[in-house]
Amino acid sequence: IQHQVLSIRKEANLDLKLLKPQPTEKDAASLPLHHQPGYPLLSEFSNSHGDSLARQEGAEQNSIEDDQTADLKSGLISDDEKEKVRALTTILKLEDKAKVISLMEAVMDCLDPGQRKIFPFALDILTHTDLPPHINSDPELALDLLESVKEINVDDVYGLSIGLKLTKLRTICLNSLLMQDDWAWFFGDTSQYVSDFVMVSEAILAQAQPTNVEDSRLNAGSCLQLFSKCLNVRKIRGSMTPILQYGLVNLINAALILLQDEDTEVRNAAIKFSNLLPRSSFIQTQGAIGLTLGIKNVVYYGLRHLADVQEMLQPIISLFTMENLRFVDENPWDRVQKLFKRGDGVNVYEEPVYTVQLYAACIRQHAAENNLNIRLNVSDVIEKSNTFLNELEKYGCEELYPAAFSTQGFLSVIHLHEIICLITNPGVLHDQPSKEASEELERLKLKL
Repeated sequence: IQHQVLSIRKEANLDLKLLKPQPTEKDAASLPLHHQPGYPLLSEFSNSHGDSLARQEGAEQNSIEDDQTADLKSGLISDDEKEKVRALTTILKLEDKAKVISLMEAVMDCLDPGQRKIFPFALDILTHTDLPPHINSDPELALDLLESVKEINVDDVYGLSIGLKLTKLRTICLNSLLMQDDWAWFFGDTSQYVSDFVMVSEAILAQAQPTNVEDSRLNAGSCLQLFSKCLNVRKIRGSMTPILQYGLVNLINAALILLQDEDTEVRNAAIKFSNLLPRSSFIQTQGAIGLTLGIKNVVYYGLRHLADVQEMLQPIISLFTMENLRFVDENPWDRVQKLFKRGDGVNVYEEPVYTVQLYAACIRQHAAENNLNIRLNVSDVIEKSNTFLNELEKYGCEELYPAAFSTQGFLSVIHLHEIICLITNPGVLHDQPSKEASEELERLKLKL
């Protein structure tokens, strides 16, 4: 035993002379054996033996982990459906992200919609919240994943939840490609990935609509947050093709819809997306922003970075489109009939008047420093404004509450007033109105 202890001591390169004064030969004879020179200290033996045990336990643990990884790989490639399900459910519960990543290729092979018991588990693993950072740094993996789910359309077979997860997985992959230094190679004019990006952006916009169920709207918010990574590193204006920018317009419009959602959790997801976007210079707050500033930041981002396709942004469309001007509400009985079929009118949180005024304020502030160059027929605006105001004054003039006091009438009056104010504001239109048109617009503004 003493020989073995000395060997351990030698390996550890311990010098007892530095730890304890050595006794003389005369004193050594009277000392106990374990205190005599050359005999190792008990503490040295314990430390060395402990290190040895730790190394041994670590090796055993690694061996166990290797055995588990091998067992899971074996289960994933097995022809037995139960074995595959067992392996996938085990991977879902793993806390070791590195081990999950090492099994990614085998999990990808399970993305077969024909295997109805296996496909949902594989999709759950690939859309797990811990994996996007790894996929962002591995474009080859993103390409393989995108290719594996390219032709999959399972809404009719699996239902809504699987369709939402497929949108999320495609979002993760496309965001990874957009974050690469050579992203322009993937998203050229004739690239298939541009079409994939637009398709995913349209799916997110569709899921964000208030008539959809909460899970759908929450998934849209989650996808927006995933895309925020590439929006922080990519230059859009002058670098991306118009078709690709159209996809980004869909994302901005989806965020603006979610920011007015009736559900708090959905709004918070959209607010988080706004916080993840680059902060506009018009917003001085350095910390986290709430709902109102969140809406402003999204609008400012769209106006600044998507100027080439700004006509498709929701704030521009909602403000400069006059087809929706009316003062007669829909038939209340028809509205009750459709309430639970369409979901229309359920969103009690939405405030259209406030939203119109907020959009107009953002456009005015942006136009003060950057000319929007919006092309608008001012004569057409004046003609429609006069027609609307004449009808508004005639309708219900003998009633207790005039038409301008109805919900739709008041919104239309505010909307029309904001349009005229923006037209007369420098930096908004491409062609400024003539002197006569300006005078007529001022008259209409006073009347409103």
